[in-house]
Amino acid sequence: MKNSARSLIALMTAAALTTSLAACQNTEVRAEEKGPAQKAGEHIDKALTKAGDGINRAAEATGNGLNKAADATGKALQKAGEKLQGAANNVQKQD
Repeated sequence: MKNSARSLIALMTAAALTTSLAACQNTEVRAEEKGPAQKAGEHIDKALTKAGDGINRAAEATGNGLNKAADATGKALQKAGEKLQGAANNVQKQD
């Protein structure tokens, strides 16, 4: 009887260990699969990355446009200054 009880305990222990190992293995397999929240998070990350890239391109284009406008304004002011200088020289010659 004692041998039967020991055999039964050993068998139940082995079954419990096997079941727990099988459960751990299934958890690992499930951990590799992506759930809906993880998939949604990845989609959000991609969308934010694309939006950030678009903002960076727009900012760069705006900066380039502002640089061109500043150059054009500088040239126009230079010409206006030259005309004013010429007019001032003409006034001085007349006096």
